[in-house]
Amino acid sequence: MIFSSLGVFAQTSNLTGVVSDKDGTPLPGVTVVIKGTTNGTVTDVEGKFNLSAQKNEVLQVSFVGMQTKELTVSDQSNLSIVLIEDMIGIGEVIAIGYGSRKKESLTSAISSIQSDEILTTTNSSLAQALQGKVSGLQIRQNTGEPGSFDTRINIRGFGTPLYVVDGVAREGGSGFQKLNPEDIESISVLKDAAAAIYGLRAANGVIIVTTKKGKQGKTKFNYHGVYGVQSPTDVPEMANAAQYVEMVNRARVFSGLGPAYTEEEVANYQAGALGYEGTNWYDETFKDQAFQQQHNFSAQGGNESVTFFTSMGYVEDNGLLKTDDLGYKKYTFRSNLTAQLTKNLKANIQLSGRYDK
Repeated sequence: MIFSSLGVFAQTSNLTGVVSDKDGTPLPGVTVVIKGTTNGTVTDVEGKFNLSAQKNEVLQVSFVGMQTKELTVSDQSNLSIVLIEDMIGIGEVIAIGYGSRKKESLTSAISSIQSDEILTTTNSSLAQALQGKVSGLQIRQNTGEPGSFDTRINIRGFGTPLYVVDGVAREGGSGFQKLNPEDIESISVLKDAAAAIYGLRAANGVIIVTTKKGKQGKTKFNYHGVYGVQSPTDVPEMANAAQYVEMVNRARVFSGLGPAYTEEEVANYQAGALGYEGTNWYDETFKDQAFQQQHNFSAQGGNESVTFFTSMGYVEDNGLLKTDDLGYKKYTFRSNLTAQLTKNLKANIQLSGRYDK
């Protein structure tokens, strides 16, 4: 008896190629791997590589500071791959109190957050908008009252930090919390020795705020509006008047005391007789929902001589508690103007204002 077998094997080909940047400069040390495997290589000093791969497999080409590129293996055996610079993160600059540094060159204990990350949540308090977004920055809200900025802010659990807004140092966090998040370019948190440049006042760390400035180019107008409705998410189910008097009587009996309410009073409460209806204090004191809104309008632009950024903001936050007031309202204004007076002389004029009630 003769047995025969038929096998189908994927054809493996030998790939060669060169990896370069957009200017045609060869890139040594580029990682070239088959996606999903450990089969790979790196380019030599001339940017060349040699790798065995099967048709339809995916090559993953990556290099520090460059965008990762993926290519599907075809019949072509000689490849020319161009990698593009990854601008995200490469040029990210962080304020450090005595100038600025690129993020990747920092060795101090510094955390930073940019404008886009701050605006992912909406809140009338800047501190609450930062909650949970910056490592080492602890924010504890003490009250839910609209417009109340009684929020504790500290760095790594220590006392009140020093606040520096556009180079101006200030004590206390109330003014910081009332800043318009739409006006902020970035916030840096200096911890431990990184804050030493500010001396004794920075014993509990430093929070550096950099507001937005003008940029050369055509004037850009931006409007951002938010409308929202808030409602209670977890309201305890309370006992009614009849249940309450019954529990009071049981508690006194179990304690060896006489009942506080007579049987007639208990019956009146159970029947909801006139004068015995009871009061639902949650319904009397809390709204089912409350309205809030935020609006911000800004303009940014300039030329080689003068650049500007200006914005106006409005915030309204109506709390859930039933009161006679109209909730919290805040109006903000900011104007940052930079003028290149001479080749070696620049003037910065920064105006800001706030009215809240």
